[in-house]
Amino acid sequence: MKPLRLMIAGLHSFREAQEIDFQALTELGLFGIFGPTGSGKSTILDAITLALYGDVARAERNTQAILHHAEKRLSVTFDFAIGAKGQRKQYRVERVYKRGQGFSVEHQASRLLLLESLGQGQEEGVIVIADTKNAVNQAIVGIIGLNESDFTRAVVLPQGKFAEFLQLTGVERNTMMERLFGLERYGRKLTDNVNQRVAKTKEDLRALEASQRELGDASDDAIELATSVRDEALRQLHEATKARQQALRQKQEADEVAELLRKQREELTKREALDAKAGDIERMRQALVQSEQAYAVWPLIEAWREAVVNEEQARQTQAQALTKMQSASEILAMANDKLLSVQAKRASEEPQYLQQLGRLQEAITVEERWHELEHAWQEAKTQYDESETTRRKRMEERESATQICADIAKRCDEAQATIRDYTISPAMRQRCGALQKAFEAWKTAERMLKKEQKAWQERDKKAQAAMTAVLDATKTFEDKQQRVDEANTRRYAIEEHVSSWSLDEEQAIQTWLWPMATQIDALFVVEKETLESTARWQEASLQCQDLAKQCLDADEERKALEQHWLALDAKRQARLQLHEQALLAQWTSSLEDGKACPVCGSLHHPKKTLHDAMPWQADHEETLTDEEEARWQQAQAAWREAEETLRQAQRMHGQQETVVAMLAEEVARKQDQNQKLMASLYSHATQRPHETLEEPQAFTDVTAWQAYHARAKDVFAKNQQARKVWEAQCEEHRAHIAALQEELVQAQQAHSLALTLQTAAQEERTMQQQALSTIESEADQAKLALWDGMMATDLATTIHEAEKPIVTDSIIARLEARFLQVEEADRYANEAQAAYREHYEKWTRAQEQLQMLQEAEKQAQLAWQEKKLHVGSLSQEVADKKAQWQRMTGGIPVKEAMDAVEKALRDGQQLEKAASQALSLAQEQAQAAKEAVVKAQAAWSLQVKAVEVADRQCQEALVRIDKVSVEQVEEALLSADEQQAFTNEVKAFEEARSQNNHRVAEIEKSLAGRYLDEEQVAEIDRLATLSEEQYALSQQRSGSTQQQLDDLMKRHERYQELEAQRLKTDVMVKRLIALQTVLRGNSFVQFVAREQMALVVRQASERLLTLTQGRYALTLTEEGNFLMQDDHNGGITRPVTSLSGGETFLTSLSLALALSAHIQLRGEHPLEFFFLDEGFGTLDPDMLDVVISSLEKLQLDNLVVGLISHVPELRQRMHRRLIVEPALPAGRGTRLKLERG
Repeated sequence: MKPLRLMIAGLHSFREAQEIDFQALTELGLFGIFGPTGSGKSTILDAITLALYGDVARAERNTQAILHHAEKRLSVTFDFAIGAKGQRKQYRVERVYKRGQGFSVEHQASRLLLLESLGQGQEEGVIVIADTKNAVNQAIVGIIGLNESDFTRAVVLPQGKFAEFLQLTGVERNTMMERLFGLERYGRKLTDNVNQRVAKTKEDLRALEASQRELGDASDDAIELATSVRDEALRQLHEATKARQQALRQKQEADEVAELLRKQREELTKREALDAKAGDIERMRQALVQSEQAYAVWPLIEAWREAVVNEEQARQTQAQALTKMQSASEILAMANDKLLSVQAKRASEEPQYLQQLGRLQEAITVEERWHELEHAWQEAKTQYDESETTRRKRMEERESATQICADIAKRCDEAQATIRDYTISPAMRQRCGALQKAFEAWKTAERMLKKEQKAWQERDKKAQAAMTAVLDATKTFEDKQQRVDEANTRRYAIEEHVSSWSLDEEQAIQTWLWPMATQIDALFVVEKETLESTARWQEASLQCQDLAKQCLDADEERKALEQHWLALDAKRQARLQLHEQALLAQWTSSLEDGKACPVCGSLHHPKKTLHDAMPWQADHEETLTDEEEARWQQAQAAWREAEETLRQAQRMHGQQETVVAMLAEEVARKQDQNQKLMASLYSHATQRPHETLEEPQAFTDVTAWQAYHARAKDVFAKNQQARKVWEAQCEEHRAHIAALQEELVQAQQAHSLALTLQTAAQEERTMQQQALSTIESEADQAKLALWDGMMATDLATTIHEAEKPIVTDSIIARLEARFLQVEEADRYANEAQAAYREHYEKWTRAQEQLQMLQEAEKQAQLAWQEKKLHVGSLSQEVADKKAQWQRMTGGIPVKEAMDAVEKALRDGQQLEKAASQALSLAQEQAQAAKEAVVKAQAAWSLQVKAVEVADRQCQEALVRIDKVSVEQVEEALLSADEQQAFTNEVKAFEEARSQNNHRVAEIEKSLAGRYLDEEQVAEIDRLATLSEEQYALSQQRSGSTQQQLDDLMKRHERYQELEAQRLKTDVMVKRLIALQTVLRGNSFVQFVAREQMALVVRQASERLLTLTQGRYALTLTEEGNFLMQDDHNGGITRPVTSLSGGETFLTSLSLALALSAHIQLRGEHPLEFFFLDEGFGTLDPDMLDVVISSLEKLQLDNLVVGLISHVPELRQRMHRRLIVEPALPAGRGTRLKLERG
């Protein structure tokens, strides 16, 4: 961690904001902060701790009275960098405080920011890490790795803290070392952890032993026997599987036949239903045929009906055409009359309209001039109205300004009168000022007097309380001493009554009991297994004898069947040989030389003569009959079956003999194991570790051994319980005595502290008495000065003579009233003077404004008169032009009149054109109507002929289909939906009958003459169910035996695992008990603390030797106290309390640097700076030179060192100096500046 920038404002003497650039200050490694005493040098360290941890170590309650008395706000900002080069980060801490009640300050804001660089030439980006006081404190501790106490001892050493560690007592130093080096985890906490671990490990050991006993027999013999049982169950499962498959095939065939019979009955039922529906289907077929015939003639019927309708429509069309022709003739006559009328009207009106247009062209010029004059008059009228408004406004403004000037002049007169009434004479003002100063001085003296009186009373009470505390502390110390003596007496009495067995003896007895319990459990299991194995061996022997007898019977039966089959087979072979010879002779007789053999293709047959010479009889019985072949096959099957039965019996007998032999070996092995366990148990029992235990006998029963073990275990438990009670009592008394001794030390320290406090309280009371006397004298002098001031004013004449020796409340009230009266008179006079000046300035400005308004009013009057004459002239011209225009147009605008004339001309032309067009249209319509009448007459004649033809064709069609009327044809017609429905129904019926016939044939083919009744099906189902049950039973037996074998294998593996864990846990118990012995008391913590302290002292001694040029070294006694070794004086040692001021500084400096290095090693990142704030004034010039040289060498360790001092010699040695300029009284605050040497 390295500081970068510090900003201070409002802290102690730092009134204005001051900034320290540590990057420039620390660039050479060593720097100094210099300034006179009280200038604020130590405040810089206070600002760093305040920014990081929110506290100031020197201040009361950490932040009391740290705010500058003239400021209301305090702020500190501290930038620092931390981390290695690759992971270095910059942070900024901001703290703000405000003034509270009295000297207290209140926290206002805290922030911790992470600064990120955004690139060259850009500002830094910030990330808010924490924004509350507690969150910032926690984040700082996490980032730096040190709390405030460690930071002020290892990094920043303020005044009064430098030699603290050197002067600590042994107990305080040990406590500090335990906290600094984190040794608490090696004390009681570690002991408790070890004790808990011992108890837990012992419990684990007992649990492992119990788990082993719960597993039962998991030996290799048990696994072998379970395997043989599993194999037998698998064989039975295989046989049951074959029987089940056979039964399932039979049941499947029976189910198939039953299903076919059920389907056959269903199809026959469907056939009966189809036969019942055949009549309806036939009627549907007839309806479809008649409908088809009706649809064939129906177009002719529709054509006849259409011809009749068309003939009627043609007749109606002819009548309508005649009516339209008459109407068109009438319209033509009317259009001709209209045209003649319009032409006559236009010829009479058009000349008049043309003359009127000429007159209106002349009126256009007159109208334009009239409008121009009227527009000019409107503009002039508007300007006249505006000038009238302006003239009236100027008059009103002039009148208002006149009134304002009068009002302001009146207020000026009133202000002058007020000034005269409240002005105080200079002499009276001087006397009142002197009186007020005397009154303030008297009040200050009175406050100081009351404060000192109250302080004296508090000091007196404190002295009395200190005396009482000394008496109480003396009595408490004597009581504690007596209680310690009594507790020691009781402890010695308890320790004399120790248990009869030691810890080692108890451990040996426990170690002796556990194997005995294990062996007894094993012996019990072996005896039980021996009895079970003997019973199984006897049962297996009987089964083996039965199987041997079955083998003999099966062998005799096999031999008899074999002889019978051999006789039949010999006869059969002879018959086959004769038959083959007869066939061969017959075939060779058919061969002819020169013809190819059908077998080999040869044309020559040399062996034909040989076969011809072989005798054979055609009438000989050549082949076996079917009955003889069946007997031969039956005999062969019986013989094979007997052989298979014999082999199975022999296999079972061999397996059973193996089982009998295995069980016999198992019985012998169990008996031998039982004898060995008995001998081992007796041998172990005779090695009992203590004579108080019962001597064992050669017991032959496991029950006797169990009783013997129970008696020994009971004796051990009683002794162990007695020792635990004794140890608990001893530990309780030791803890009680330790607590009492600690209380005794505290009582002794409290007694010494009470004596010191009593002496200090008495001295403080004496000093407070002297200060009170001085304040009382000053108060009397202030009272006399107050009376002198009152005599100089008129107040003295109003005070009674009895009041003059003292200052009563009434006098104070009158004085304060007079002071208030003077203040109010001054205030009123000042206010009146300011008001007079303001009113006079306003009156001057109002006069100037009035003159300007009078001139504006005059100009507005002249402009108004000019505008009025111009409006009158334009008004007369407008009236003349308007009268001329009205005479020419009759009051109608020229454009409107011209539009009306032009519109009348256009309307006459359009009317004539429309009438002409209407006449042409009426002529065309009359001609079209005539043509339509001719066409309608021709069409009607054609439709009459068509009706006659259609009627004749329709009658002929009805005769062909044997129908009398059109209505019968309509009744035979079926709709499309009905036809589709009938067709689908007939088709579905035919398909259903075809499918039914096909399915019945298929079912009969599948049955192939097979038939089963319900009893036969039930019998097959029963056999199938029985085989399924036998299979399930065999499968269950096989699974059970396999599960038993798997469970046995798992228990065997588990037993081996538990045994390995037990041995490992037993070793761990012994180790933990040994560690428990080592950690008793606080010896281990003291050992670690001594080692850490010895390392710190060695490093501090090396620095001290360098600083003292090899004279002094620092050593540590066995009790943990510091001693100085003077190597220039024969190596003698002396206590550190005998050191001079300079020697104490050097020793404390060496120890602080070594301790700082150790504490910094605890953080995640190394701290790269170190501050010293005292001690250099006690060194002579030579020693100062040595110290500075040593500190300069620390730069080689990448450590920046800052020195705070007022020693001039030290200032000359520093190449980088921060000069602290003290604050001025009632002026600016402390200022800082950087100097480079």
